[in-house]
Amino acid sequence: MRQLLAAVAVVAVLALPAERALAHDAYNDADSHPLKLMSYPVAAVGFALEWVFTRPIHFLVSQPQLQPVFNYEPTYNAFDTPKPYPPPPPSDASTANMPYSSPAPPAIYLPPRDEPLE
Repeated sequence: MRQLLAAVAVVAVLALPAERALAHDAYNDADSHPLKLMSYPVAAVGFALEWVFTRPIHFLVSQPQLQPVFNYEPTYNAFDTPKPYPPPPPSDASTANMPYSSPAPPAIYLPPRDEPLE
C-alpha cells in the first residue's frame, strides 16, 4: 500500500507542469536567520492588531464632532495632506451644532506649479 501511495505521489509531481520558480526579490542569507524567521508571525500579529483595533479607534476619536471629547488634535507630516471633512449637516439638537473649522495646513512650503523644483 505504501509503494502504491509513493508511486501515485511521484506520478502526480511529475505530471505537474514544470515552470520556473520566481521570487519577489533576491534571496539573502539574512532571510534564514532564526530571529528573522520568528519575526514573520510577530509582524502578522502586529498588522492584524493595527487593522482590527488601532485604526477603528483612531477613526472614532478623529471624527470632528468627537475631537473635543477625546482631546484629539490631528497631526500631519510633510507628505500627507488630508482633505478636510465636509461641514456637518445642520441639526436641531443644540449639542450637535458644533462649529466646524478645517484643520490647519501642514507646515511646509509648496511652490506654485510654474516654479521649478530644485
